[in-house]
Amino acid sequence: MFVEDNTQYCWVTPNGIGGPEDSVEQAVKSYLELHRPDNDDDTVIGIGHPSFYIPDIDGDSVIESVIDLLPDEVYDTDEDYLYNVEREHVDELSKELTNVFRAWCNRHGYHHRGMFVENSEPYHIKRDEYKEITQ
Repeated sequence: MFVEDNTQYCWVTPNGIGGPEDSVEQAVKSYLELHRPDNDDDTVIGIGHPSFYIPDIDGDSVIESVIDLLPDEVYDTDEDYLYNVEREHVDELSKELTNVFRAWCNRHGYHHRGMFVENSEPYHIKRDEYKEITQ
């Protein structure tokens, strides 16, 4: 699942994304510090909130995996094992396994370090504002 951080801002272009900043102004300044315009044109970049990937564990997939890995002896004696699990119970399993998995990731430092901006708004930077923004 992607979780959006509405307190942070990133610049976005077709060629990259800037790290999270505390304000739109800081995100624009960050962009201009890295990308000095070569011409006198105004510049348009995207500004949006960063989203981070936080894993969910799907109970249906776990149950399917258990069924796929059943020893033949178990399958031969009960071929319907785990085939009719109630939706409420699958949802409960998903929630509990997700909590355990996330705690494990946190404990051992396994975090996805990538960042995404799913939605951004155009931000127009006027040429005559460049110096003022970067000071």
